[in-house]
Amino acid sequence: MLLANADGQRILDGRVDRVEHFRGPPIIVFAAELRDDDRRWVAALEFATALRAPLIGTDGASASLTLIEHGLTILRRWWRSDRGGPPDLVLVFDRRTWGSPPAWGVGTWNEPHSPPVTRTVTPMFCGPILLMPRSTEENLRPIAWAWAQRVARSTEYHPYGIGMYAVSHFVLWYSPPMYPIPVVADYKKRLDTLRKTWLAPPEPSVDQYEALAAAEVPRSGLARLIHPSLVGIVDLG
Repeated sequence: MLLANADGQRILDGRVDRVEHFRGPPIIVFAAELRDDDRRWVAALEFATALRAPLIGTDGASASLTLIEHGLTILRRWWRSDRGGPPDLVLVFDRRTWGSPPAWGVGTWNEPHSPPVTRTVTPMFCGPILLMPRSTEENLRPIAWAWAQRVARSTEYHPYGIGMYAVSHFVLWYSPPMYPIPVVADYKKRLDTLRKTWLAPPEPSVDQYEALAAAEVPRSGLARLIHPSLVGIVDLG
């Protein structure tokens, strides 16, 4: 299942071919049984419209995620000034550190006692990920969290303010942040609050700094990648 606004559909179709069509990487909504008239989707559409951002909705099925990746692969060229091809990211893989390669086979892996190998790879850039369950029993987080490893965030060329100053994963590269949206009566109000936080962040509280310090303990290096004003609304893993 895939839904999209006009800018999101251009990405899915690989038709972001003019400067006026480029709006940055898309917001991805993970939600089961999403329909055009679903209040979650209606709220997400208004949210994306207010940000002038591309929006794509998925139920997390592998076929729909493959289509999203196809569109993001074509979109990569917009991170180069000449639009001639995707940017490159140099990664160093060392089996002594990594153990085994990720499922999608990025990189060249070494034997335990061989020197590291440097390889240039090209990530797909993606916008923030929103989890919007229809009930407290629904749980698409494991699927969304695993998929987030396949894509990278960008802190440039997007309309999300500080919304991209966070990460889900930070091992292969910095993956986009995930925002759980709880089951609420008024999704529009909840998303509007999120938009305002992204574009005009409040001063972080002592509690937010303390929560970020606590999240750093099991995930060393995380704190420097998270804007403190996002603590409490972004998934810290």
